[in-house]
Amino acid sequence: MPVTRFADEIRITNALATLLAEAQYLEIHQRRYHIDHRGKIDIYIMHPLGIRIAIECDHDFKKAEEEAKRRLEHAIVDLAIALRYDRSEFPDIPSELQLKEMAKKAKYWTKVFIPGADITDNIASKLGKTVSLTEKWLEVSIFTLIEIIDHSVNYVLREEDIKPLDFT
Repeated sequence: MPVTRFADEIRITNALATLLAEAQYLEIHQRRYHIDHRGKIDIYIMHPLGIRIAIECDHDFKKAEEEAKRRLEHAIVDLAIALRYDRSEFPDIPSELQLKEMAKKAKYWTKVFIPGADITDNIASKLGKTVSLTEKWLEVSIFTLIEIIDHSVNYVLREEDIKPLDFT
């Protein structure tokens, strides 16, 4: 009986980062971004508005969520996204181009966090979607993920948190 092999997490993460970079975000560190002793961020985005974003990818719901929350707990980023993928959608194939195409077509599940809050429900309502009642994860595509990033930045940059400069 043949063993099914899947693409490894680094290859999947790089394919996702490449798609995000091509779509909109120019300052994406595609390879695991080194953050001293606390580990590496799967995808690190410096949003044009100065928001530091981590996307933690894994085929395991719990691990993706824990890693995303850890980035916020250590104040490494302003916004963290847990992104779960189904390994069966990414068989181990030789071509990075094929892997990128698979990443475009794949479905993902996500949770979105800002310091002290899970804003997944808020983001889902902005997108006109609902989260899974059992797990509280939002099913998305790579294109929806881009919308999620745009909407989530608004929760980090709330107008009432911005203080006017004092020039006196």
